[in-house]
Amino acid sequence: MGYERQLAAEPAAEHFLKNCIPSDVEFKDSTGRVLSLKQVIKKIRDAQLLFDHGENEATMWDRSQRTSEYSSHKKREELRALIVAELIQKERLDNDEEIELGTGGGRPKNPVRSDRVAVLLTGLPASGKSSVVAKVAEHIGAYVVDPDYAKRKFPEFDGTTMGASLVHAESMAVTLGKEYEGINLWQALVDGGINLIRPMVGDEQSKVDLIRDDLIALGYKVHLTTIELDREYASERALHRFLKTDRYVSLSYIFDDCANDSSLVYYRARIDATRKDKSAWTSVGIISTAGAVPRYVDSWGKDNPAELFREAE
Repeated sequence: MGYERQLAAEPAAEHFLKNCIPSDVEFKDSTGRVLSLKQVIKKIRDAQLLFDHGENEATMWDRSQRTSEYSSHKKREELRALIVAELIQKERLDNDEEIELGTGGGRPKNPVRSDRVAVLLTGLPASGKSSVVAKVAEHIGAYVVDPDYAKRKFPEFDGTTMGASLVHAESMAVTLGKEYEGINLWQALVDGGINLIRPMVGDEQSKVDLIRDDLIALGYKVHLTTIELDREYASERALHRFLKTDRYVSLSYIFDDCANDSSLVYYRARIDATRKDKSAWTSVGIISTAGAVPRYVDSWGKDNPAELFREAE
């Protein structure tokens, strides 16, 4: 983890809002009511206080943070298995916000393909990956392997500022097998060579390369597609989403820790591929989401998903 400014103090939250978010932005709550600068500052401060306090109180380990219905070890294991089954069996929804237990999964609407094709879709939180995921998943018949889908199925997620953070580790477990020995979506897919798309921040080259190399070892062709959006605009979008849904992602994590590193990782891969005229990546490509629709910017190699967005140029 890199540097992150501390927003759990009002002066720091005010400085961030005035200096790191575009100055002409108007903020509204879920009802459409315009909020004053002072109101937004206090909401950021309060949310960051809760976020900082709750980082170690995840439902993965802390039973006190679980709903009573799924508090016991047995009931929790049953819930995790059910969530994995739903992610495998149920189709992807057009609107991620509608995903919940019993509704929505990672399966594409088009026929599932087992071509051993994987796309690592990188970009900042709130950069607009969801709109790209939908098009790419259907184009290659790929499952979406996104811990955010699993998060929405845990009962502790909805209706609280801290929900996403509380179930983060558990959603990573059932989706990717992180610190978890039970069945997970990732293993179920790669065992069958099923096409997949994995949305992620991708701000650390070593981690991105490790995932790529593991997939190559399993016989996959792996494409890197990056969403390019400057950190100030990603932070702005995350703040708007927080004010409307009350679900908070640390703004300093986006702006300071992630920064614009996803794009830097892409351009390093792009330069390396050009210099050597070969790459461990099957292809690399980058898309901008700064405008109304995702727009193709650049690519190297064959069949990168970024090329699906040339029509938006």
